[in-house]
Amino acid sequence: SGGVLEIHTAAPKEKGFSDRLTASASTHDKYSVLFNTNYNQNNFSAFATLRYAHTNSYNHGYSDITGYDANGVPNSIVNQTTNINQSPGNGTLVSAGISWNFSVRDNLSFNAQLNRYTGNSIQSINTDYLLNPSSDLRQIINENTTDYHSNNERYSLGWVHKFKKVGHQLNFDFSGFFQSRHSTNESASLNILDTGSYNSYIQSDANISTRTYTTSLDYLLPLSDASSFSAGLKSNIVKRSTGFAYIESSDPATEAQSDLDYSESVSAA
Repeated sequence: SGGVLEIHTAAPKEKGFSDRLTASASTHDKYSVLFNTNYNQNNFSAFATLRYAHTNSYNHGYSDITGYDANGVPNSIVNQTTNINQSPGNGTLVSAGISWNFSVRDNLSFNAQLNRYTGNSIQSINTDYLLNPSSDLRQIINENTTDYHSNNERYSLGWVHKFKKVGHQLNFDFSGFFQSRHSTNESASLNILDTGSYNSYIQSDANISTRTYTTSLDYLLPLSDASSFSAGLKSNIVKRSTGFAYIESSDPATEAQSDLDYSESVSAA
């Protein structure tokens, strides 16, 4: 494994554009590219970031388990080999924002972020029962494949109004978060016995969607060096839907589907 440490020193904002391009790579087919641009001009600033990342990883494991009876004689021997390959994973991030002092005492800001990720995972497990007197099971071969897609979106809007008195201000903030995730899983297994063999196949689909909205309004009035008056309003709304489908090919009658809708609304003052 490896890592990259980035150190950024603070510097005064300069007028005009400033750009940065970063590329990184590591073993096992991992690499990323990031481009960032900033613009500053008097009472207005803006930024935009674009990042693409590709990941790939794998895991290989082996276990050899031997069991003994009270006399120290082996009564079970099980060998298992596991291979996990997560390839490829592709992620894209786009973010942008502005900050605008449109008057002497007012600032408006807006930020947006979009994140997309797709990938798959392949897992194989081979279990050999070399000595299994309690059962006629001799081998199990499992293959599991998962494809997944994830989308995230974040938005935020802020307004700050400063009154003439130092510390006397009004803040308004709104943020929204949207997430959708979809995954498809296919699991196949081959069971080998002394009396023969049989296959099983299971497929499942899952969909999750979440929406969150948060709004707040805060007021602060300093009364003296030792006291102040503050008040605020806040609202938080969450909406979530989940869908799941399941089917087993060895038994077509074994099919299930569930859908869940959840919502919550919390307000405070």
